[in-house]
Amino acid sequence: MAPHWEHFLQQSAATPLWVGKVTEPYRKVMSSGCGGFSVPACHVQGSSPQGQYPRNAFAASSDFFAKAIPEAGLLVLKQAILDSQLTGKFGMMIMDLMRGAIDEVAADETAFVHRGALFSVEYYTWFPEGTANSQVDAAQVWVNSFRQTLAPWTTGGAYVNYIDPLIGNYEAAYYGANYPRLRQVKATYDPDWLFKIPQGVKPI
Repeated sequence: MAPHWEHFLQQSAATPLWVGKVTEPYRKVMSSGCGGFSVPACHVQGSSPQGQYPRNAFAASSDFFAKAIPEAGLLVLKQAILDSQLTGKFGMMIMDLMRGAIDEVAADETAFVHRGALFSVEYYTWFPEGTANSQVDAAQVWVNSFRQTLAPWTTGGAYVNYIDPLIGNYEAAYYGANYPRLRQVKATYDPDWLFKIPQGVKPI
């Protein structure tokens, strides 16, 4: 990964505040830092007698990109990050490469409609337990602002697992053309809307 990272820094003319490189066991990576705990201890504190994993709050949003961001877009993104730093806002952008086996499934074969995307980005920041709701709400506005900043270069889609309550057209962003069929499935298997979340699939 090092050559790719160095190439990215050179092309973006960016200077990181810090760089960390680590190699972690598979279980630790997949359990979000719980690799050092036993399975019972990996529950959130208070959810079970053995739970030791600390509770926290976070704000997140996301985008999908069908092709590489051009230089103009990278400059806009760089400025947005610099502006955020000047106002004391810090977080991370987690990029996941797609294509490959993901594109071997048609967009209408599953609920996941974002086939053909080159990569996705999660805009993310987190806070310790006890952080005021107003601070988390303000952070949600901030992470969502990156969707507007990069809108000229994105597909308009968003990943439902990085749920963002500020996405107004969430049906199209999360599910695209699959949403009407998902509503039919919902009506069949959950007609009383037992599994109800603010941005969930609504029954017909």
